[in-house]
Amino acid sequence: MADAPSTLDAASERIRETAKWLTISLAALGGVLVGTTQLSDIGALELRSDRFWMAVVGAAIAAIGSGVILFATVATAAAPALSLEQLATHTPKGAKDAVKDQTLLEGRSNVQALKDEYIGAIEDRERAYVDHLADLSNEIDRNKFVTANARAVALNGIVKTIVGVSAYRELARLWRAARVKIIVGGALAALGVGTFAWAANPPDKVVASAAEPAILAAPEPTKITLTAVGREALGPKLGTGCPLTSPISVLQLGSTDAGPDVLVQQPGCAAVRFVVVPAWGSVG
Repeated sequence: MADAPSTLDAASERIRETAKWLTISLAALGGVLVGTTQLSDIGALELRSDRFWMAVVGAAIAAIGSGVILFATVATAAAPALSLEQLATHTPKGAKDAVKDQTLLEGRSNVQALKDEYIGAIEDRERAYVDHLADLSNEIDRNKFVTANARAVALNGIVKTIVGVSAYRELARLWRAARVKIIVGGALAALGVGTFAWAANPPDKVVASAAEPAILAAPEPTKITLTAVGREALGPKLGTGCPLTSPISVLQLGSTDAGPDVLVQQPGCAAVRFVVVPAWGSVG
């Protein structure tokens, strides 16, 4: 398994790069969404109106969603490296299977046994090296150092492999957990941006009502004179007792593009409301 650490390091780096670029991509997407939203229109909203508070809520939801995504990706990209000491004393969740894998431990009962053996091999190599330096011509001391060094190097390879596999599995676990958070955060961010955009870009009628609040005008009494077409169209509604050929008393409620909006107030006539189009009659 000599190539395992380098292969897993490359895989771990790909996960971190994916998390990093996902963060950058989402930030860019958020910038585009905000940039295309006409924020100037929010000034048309009345302070403390329903749309104003909806804009505030939308911005808050978008911020929470973005924060969830950022937290999840940063937690993955910044996952700390593992050590043999950590595996022996505080094994991460993702590495629990790796530390029990006998093929990785190569016959050791557990990580603690591997750690003790590795530390002992390093100490033996240090002592053999000191003895070897004391008398470079001593063949026995030289062979002891070579043997101790070979054992330490072999154990170092085992340690690198199990630490590398454990680190990758823990990072993969963090990434799997982050994917759920990213989806939830993305949904929240989209909902928040959509709500904010809706509230910040009210229809023209809402903008107009906020800029110039509607004023209720008092109805004005007046009279209308019906044409032949008007008498034919309105006669059944006004009733047989209504003097259709004479001016009829009405209240003018307002004006429309089609004509005056009136309500009939003539004795003997039904209280019918209609718009006096030119073909039906005239006011005054």
